[in-house]
Amino acid sequence: MTVTRQQVIACARGYLGTPYHHQGRLKGVGVDCIGLAIAVAADLGLVVAAQYPIDYGRDPDGSLPATLDRDCTLLADATYQEADLLLIRNLKGPPRHCGLVGLLNGEFTLIHAWDKRGMVVEHDLTEWWQQRIVSVYQLPGIEQ
Repeated sequence: MTVTRQQVIACARGYLGTPYHHQGRLKGVGVDCIGLAIAVAADLGLVVAAQYPIDYGRDPDGSLPATLDRDCTLLADATYQEADLLLIRNLKGPPRHCGLVGLLNGEFTLIHAWDKRGMVVEHDLTEWWQQRIVSVYQLPGIEQ
């Protein structure tokens, strides 16, 4: 099954306001950053969703990048477009955060479950966030 980038983002926006909950996977109840991507994929029937156990992602051992490398398509040129998944480094340590690229009025946004805000939010993909992007991935099953 394939879906459009716009379908992915429309689905992700349906999670806005969902509380942040570490390892959560339920719309309206709670999701974490990778949980948002997993839940969106599951809602859209993408193959990727069936591969993820409930404890997938954001492991203390920093395994999120290797897992994304295994299960998603790493985009070599590191440019992004709507519905791509960004792996983001916090200020210290291995990259442990991710979010989906949105597009609103011709500008890129970031849709992610952000523990500092306590919920799923969408905001401009500012230079502060852009500087922390480590890798860009495409979820399986999204139309080119």
